Amino acid sequence: GLDIANVNALNLLHLAPGGHVGRFLVWTKAAFEQLDKIFGTFTQASSVKKNFTLPQPMLTSTDVTRIMQSEEVRRVLKAKKLQTKKPSRFTKPTNGIKNRRLRLKLNPFTKQATNAAKGMRHKESRDSRRKSKAARLSKVKKSLKKTQKK
Repeated sequence: GLDIANVNALNLLHLAPGGHVGRFLVWTKAAFEQLDKIFGTFTQASSVKKNFTLPQPMLTSTDVTRIMQSEEVRRVLKAKKLQTKKPSRFTKPTNGIKNRRLRLKLNPFTKQATNAAKGMRHKESRDSRRKSKAARLSKVKKSLKKTQKK
């Protein structure tokens, strides 16, 4: 869109909405000459605003990165502070029943017992255990019958 502003009633919010400088402005020659009367120059005070002069620029060079990296500035600056290491947010586990890592640390045999319990649950291993148990019992029964006959 197109906005029209009076030079006598300039508003920063209209010239740079949202604080974003870079809006395309078209000035008339009369409005540009009027700016010197309203705001003054670096050498003359304003004729419209009492006791108002333009502020003097602080920097003569606009290359701020070169200035910050210069040896004169670095020599005056304090040394960079090293950040202290933040304490860990990790808390050590205290319940060995719920925490597997702590349980293994407290009792290393737990891993073997757990693996053995897993083996007991499989159907194939269960059947083979039952067969081997039956074979052992039958051997024992035979040996008992032989000893009883004698």
